Amino acid sequence: MSNFRYFLKRKGNKIGALAFLGLGLAVYLGFYLAIEFLSGWTYFRTDVFSIWSFLITLVCYLFLLITNIRNDNAAYTGVFIFISLIVLEGIFNIVDIIRLGTSILYEGHPGVLVCFIVYCVLLALIVGVGVLFYIGVYRYMLGRHNDFRKISIYAYLFVGILLLSIATLMALYGCSMVLTSPDSILLALSIPVSELLVAVGVVFTLRRLRRI
Repeated sequence: MSNFRYFLKRKGNKIGALAFLGLGLAVYLGFYLAIEFLSGWTYFRTDVFSIWSFLITLVCYLFLLITNIRNDNAAYTGVFIFISLIVLEGIFNIVDIIRLGTSILYEGHPGVLVCFIVYCVLLALIVGVGVLFYIGVYRYMLGRHNDFRKISIYAYLFVGILLLSIATLMALYGCSMVLTSPDSILLALSIPVSELLVAVGVVFTLRRLRRI
């Protein structure tokens, strides 16, 4: 038992990082495989922008996974890319919501309205906490501060807000009655869940990179 505890103490963070990053990558690839199958293998051919989005995210996930396998400190780069992707996604979603918000508010459905407002707040928090998280990790990497507890707080907040945003988005979809089949629910969940899994993997990655 003592040997097992010693093993977990030494390798637990790496195992956690690889497990969650691997699951996140599998869910991510599974989503695009499913959507390609459902579209008759035409999805990427009809949306060139999606190819670049897919490839950039795929490279980020693979980079994080490979650098953790190799115990490479270059995993910091993957962490920065991932945080940037989530923050940019949050900004783009806020812009889209501003454009669509009028029609949603006009409908006046109480459940939709509440979920919409909560989701907007969570998106703003993702962007704000994400920026602070990025800066904190960058300063820690450069050795400008050694307070890993602050990094941990940002990391857990980041993951927690992502989780709440997924739950709120699903509630918003439910109130809007747009998810009418198991396939639509699966496709709606796949990308957010993959991001959440990778975010947890990033937490374990940072714990692995922690300076003793």
